[in-house]
Amino acid sequence: MLIIALVHFTKVPAISPFQKEPTSKAYGLTQSPPFSPQNLPIASPPLPHEKVVYTLHGGGYTALSAHPEDVAVDMAKGLLEHCKDVYRTFSIEYRLSVGAPFTPSNPFPAALLDALAGYNYLVNIVGFSFQHYFENQNNSEGIKLPAPPGSLLLSSPWGDLGNSHNIPGSSVTTCASSDYIGGLGFIYPQLALTGPHSLEATETNRYISPASRNPAMGKVSFKCFPKAFIAAGGAEVMLDSIRTLRNKMVEDIGEEGDTGVTYYEAEDAVHDYLGEACHEPERSETLAAIANVGPLTKSPNHLAIPEGANVKGVWVDPVSSLLTAELRSFASISSVEPARIPGYWLDKVGHDLPISSPPLPHEKVVYALHGGGYAALSAHPDDLTADIPKGLLRHSALLDALAGYNHLVNIVGFSPSNIIVEGDSAGGNLALALTRYLVENQNNSEGIKLPAPPSSLLLLSPWGDLGNSHNIPGSSVTACASSDYVGGSGFMYPVLAFIGPHSLEAAETNRYISPASRNPAMGKVSFKGFPKTFIAAGGAEVMLDSIRTLRNKMVDDIGEDRDGGVTYYEAEDAVHDYLGVAWHEPEKSETLAAIAKWV
Repeated sequence: MLIIALVHFTKVPAISPFQKEPTSKAYGLTQSPPFSPQNLPIASPPLPHEKVVYTLHGGGYTALSAHPEDVAVDMAKGLLEHCKDVYRTFSIEYRLSVGAPFTPSNPFPAALLDALAGYNYLVNIVGFSFQHYFENQNNSEGIKLPAPPGSLLLSSPWGDLGNSHNIPGSSVTTCASSDYIGGLGFIYPQLALTGPHSLEATETNRYISPASRNPAMGKVSFKCFPKAFIAAGGAEVMLDSIRTLRNKMVEDIGEEGDTGVTYYEAEDAVHDYLGEACHEPERSETLAAIANVGPLTKSPNHLAIPEGANVKGVWVDPVSSLLTAELRSFASISSVEPARIPGYWLDKVGHDLPISSPPLPHEKVVYALHGGGYAALSAHPDDLTADIPKGLLRHSALLDALAGYNHLVNIVGFSPSNIIVEGDSAGGNLALALTRYLVENQNNSEGIKLPAPPSSLLLLSPWGDLGNSHNIPGSSVTACASSDYVGGSGFMYPVLAFIGPHSLEAAETNRYISPASRNPAMGKVSFKGFPKTFIAAGGAEVMLDSIRTLRNKMVDDIGEDRDGGVTYYEAEDAVHDYLGVAWHEPEKSETLAAIAKWV
């Protein structure tokens, strides 16, 4: 397999005005077909389902480099060969601690500042998504951090920079003759990294030595850490400290599975053997094990129903017979056919209803269409977006949405008068498109018998304009770019991916795609016949202006607040799709209470 070691060089901006050192260098590696397109543009938006490996090289904080020609990059190249959905790696040239031992340049936390800047770059500049929240996510200083990664891959991690494992009979002594590091080899890196901090920090600072066994350290928490793969060499001097790190993490997040620790120990392998191209077969066997663990993040999709606790999945059959000529034309342009897709049932807490059981007397159902820019996330109950329907229970692209709606009405037996169609972000766009299709084609000339429209629409941060009609100076697109987690070039890939072979003009003038568009070529978009609607928006989100435009267009046709009209709720300081963010309180609970009253 040929790995194209492109020296994709970029500058990573510092994320704090207090970081006075020059900005860090960074490099990207891409792989060749059949896995992905060659020569991906530098910092191009993520491909569908793409995972990126953010590589932090070894070298004791005093040596080696992130440059594609350095020996430390061999492991990243190996990951590109073996791991599905990994098309690129990204690494930063973090500042090394060099100089006189007690007065080095760039001691702790210089490398941590650089690592944070690189991570922020991947999330907020390039646009890779995240899945977890922990330690400083809800900090008291009001600092808005990117969420932690979906996974950790630790290769011979240096978890104890102190001496708590340097005891007779430990791997530090027994493996000194079999490993290429050891003895006095740690002293300079320890002193250089610690710098003006006391040596006590190598024993008791959770950032520096999380695997320390020094009693003064106390309990180091790994709660809410993402799933982790730890690789260790059976003949390396750090083996005991790596095992300690594994044990500490297992105590908090468990073993293997989707959220725990997977541990791999290669007998007779030395320290950081994954970075040694000649260390075979251990290197290839470990890389294969990493690939077999599964995708670096859990990404349910339309091809399967992943099992799990309380997962009630059902296959929804396609509905080719419900497609009008207009919709068939849209599908033909995109070469899209109706498909069999998964659907998921969520029950209110304390209830355990059989899958697809007939409606209870007076029961209403929420048909949930998830967000994710039509390019990410999932309807699976374990996905981030499931927080929204779960919250509603407490106080599931147009062809697929139509199939799901038909399943509720004609298979399960719900009356449209008891169906609430809910959509967040791109799901809100889809909810509008589905409802429009049902409203406009009730008395179609082709004799197609469609289910009646739903009784209600619940739109949460709906993406109503995929074009540029709101992208003007002073609009929320620019004014809220610093307060929201979406924005900038983050919309570019989802728009292009969703539009596909349709021209970009469709994003400006197609009523199904951009009903909130202000482009004069759109003309009047009618919402007559739409059901009563609740619209929620965040006061600090980049889509705020387009959501207000959508509200105004709907109010013109169906009125506001009363039965049959539009209820609008704007949560001051809330970000995009805040109902899907568990920690966004009190805005989340207050909005859910308003929705419960509206229902």
